[in-house]
Amino acid sequence: MATKSILLLGATGYIGGSLLVDLKKTFPDVTITTPTRSNSSAAALSAVGATPVVLDAAASDYHAKISALASKADVVISAADSDDLPLAEAVLKGLKKHKEETGKVATLVHTSGVAIFFDETEDGTYKPNGHFYDDLNEDDIKAITAEMPHGHVDVPILKAGEEGFVNTYIICPGAVNGAGWGPVSKASIYFKFVGGTMAGQKTAFKVGEASNVFGFVNIKDLVSLYVTLVGKVVQLDGKSIEGSPYSRYYIATAESVPFKTIVSLLAPELHKRGALPKADIASFTYEQLGPLGKLIAANTLVKPNRARKEFGWEPKHPNITQTIVDDVNGLLPALA
Repeated sequence: MATKSILLLGATGYIGGSLLVDLKKTFPDVTITTPTRSNSSAAALSAVGATPVVLDAAASDYHAKISALASKADVVISAADSDDLPLAEAVLKGLKKHKEETGKVATLVHTSGVAIFFDETEDGTYKPNGHFYDDLNEDDIKAITAEMPHGHVDVPILKAGEEGFVNTYIICPGAVNGAGWGPVSKASIYFKFVGGTMAGQKTAFKVGEASNVFGFVNIKDLVSLYVTLVGKVVQLDGKSIEGSPYSRYYIATAESVPFKTIVSLLAPELHKRGALPKADIASFTYEQLGPLGKLIAANTLVKPNRARKEFGWEPKHPNITQTIVDDVNGLLPALA
């Protein structure tokens, strides 16, 4: 195996932690370095075979230290905050240094999110005649702009792939459901945003008829895609790969779920656990929801074909209708 070292950002999170455990099982001889902010998290990461590095994210040299770690890695996987541009820039700086110092091209696997493909719907209705972004169509990926959600990070990563000092891959998951198995956090970001806001406001809500759809994927299916992809790249041994970075962008969704389905599952489960005083669902306007408006009212219209075609990836694990108890179990500790 050519790859000897992986830098995994976000290993204390729901996706990154679950991925860490499966990467160690699949590639036991690879050193996986995991930056973290606390000694307690470091102990948890170490217990599953990682090599943790405790860093103070508020320190003035934090990004310089991330760059230094990236410069020594064969593969960097970012499952951290997909909107953290300074972090992404620090990683790219380190990977450019890796190329300059070794003459070899490292690989970056970055995690984006399907919200990048939100349409302009504000009334909570499904728009079947809207534009569906197909990841097999490079023009659809080239249409990503810095003004789109997550786009301000995706665009410079795609440009870095064009420059050729790093082999870039971007995995763009939908909302992630199901029980995670990482050593620290078990809460899905989607449920923290949606369920957490509902719990904070003491009411469940929707916009209009709530037929608008959002892409979903089970954590087990998503992690299997990462592991499959890493299995493809570990043999590169510092070689540049042919093809456009726009052909290495993977929308990872199993299905598109109407928001009315999501809230009809989430509200009674939160109420049952005491996080909501009642299971009733209130109707809000897009404007009333503020920054959460798009997440509640808009559609993500996507055709997630590339991973299926290239890797034979076929999601097979339960959808949100079967995992809502696990999803709320993961959410509740994050609300405490």
